[in-house]
Amino acid sequence: MITQTLGIYFLNVDQADSILLKGPDFTILINAGRHDRNDVLSYLQKLGITEIDLLIGTHPHSDYIGQFPAVLDNIFIKEVLMNGDVANTTIYDKQSKQFYVLSKLKVQNTANQGQVTQLR
Repeated sequence: MITQTLGIYFLNVDQADSILLKGPDFTILINAGRHDRNDVLSYLQKLGITEIDLLIGTHPHSDYIGQFPAVLDNIFIKEVLMNGDVANTTIYDKQSKQFYVLSKLKVQNTANQGQVTQLR
């Protein structure tokens, strides 16, 4: 018998992807849309999201991690998971600096094939 629900939100962020998974005791954000938009943070705030357990960047292009800086500046992030690729962009550089600061407080990982991440 299922007693808990999982909310899956596909955020409209133009040409890229952003997916929010909201369970009874976890929140996961996968990607955060284009760098020249500001809709992801406002959408998360409308949903009352104040904490994200796992922030995942599937690759470092600015149309996928472009709004990471706004999310990182305004929402408490417990863990960040990236694929390990690098990019020579302003967004990637800004986000990398934020990740450096976050790494002093939180776990930052590079994803590996078959990796399992435990939440909580």
